[in-house]
Parts: sequence; structure tokens; C-alpha cells
Amino acid sequence: MATQADAQELAALRALSASIGLNPHMTQAAGGNTSLKAGDTLWIKASGTWLKDALRDDIMVPVAMAPLLEA
Repeated sequence: MATQADAQELAALRALSASIGLNPHMTQAAGGNTSLKAGDTLWIKASGTWLKDALRDDIMVPVAMAPLLEA
């Protein structure tokens, strides 16, 4: 279950991702990857998306960690 703190952390990740992505001295091409563990969810930058677009577009994909840990 997502909490208010999780939502705030995701918003901070998106802001940081966009900031990094807008700086050509810190990135190449799409800018790399960013991620966040929040509760039982891992938020990962989707393949084929650009960090600089993190505030404009929904580029973070939620992945439930429990099935991954059980595998």
C-alpha cells in the first residue's frame, strides 16, 4: 500500500531525475536509470524514456517486489 511518504519520495525521484536529465554534462542519450524502493514497490525508469521528461511524463514503472523476492 502506498503511503503519503511514498508519494512524496516518488515526486522527489521524478524531480531529481528530470534535473539530472536536463544536464548534458551528467547524462548520455536518454540519461540512464533511476529507481526508488518505496514500501513493497520498486519504481524504475521505463526503458525508452528520457530522464529529462520525468516531470512532464509518467516515466516511472511500479514493480511489486514480493514476487521477485520469492523467485
